[in-house]
Amino acid sequence: MNSDKSGKLKLDETKAKVIDRRIGCFVEKTNQNKLTEAIEFDGISVCDSELSAVLKRNDCLHGHQTLGNADSLNDIKAEIARFDTLRTLINKVVLARLGYRGPYVGYSARQDSGPFPVRNLAEELRSEGAAKEQSQD
Repeated sequence: MNSDKSGKLKLDETKAKVIDRRIGCFVEKTNQNKLTEAIEFDGISVCDSELSAVLKRNDCLHGHQTLGNADSLNDIKAEIARFDTLRTLINKVVLARLGYRGPYVGYSARQDSGPFPVRNLAEELRSEGAAKEQSQD
């Protein structure tokens, strides 16, 4: 930063552009809101466990140790459940965007034994017309 003859600080052009972009972000939706809207656009309802997984997604994305203080098997199971929930949610979004409405594997419904359950995407979607109308409001 430099100062002009009046003693006021003057930013170089690069720093001024960064500040302008950040000021513009104050009125934008948060990443969490953008993600949940994108998910719900296709009629996929987001339950509490899925919303929680979306909220905590940044821990993994930004390299935070998610199991750094894990001292029990329950901590590890909770982390696996969060991962499975995100994986299932991403699969449902991609399949719905592709227009697929058939069976899919519900990884978030981990059972004590046996295979993951197979669910039907068409049964889980709200009516498609209502979902798109709601997103345009």
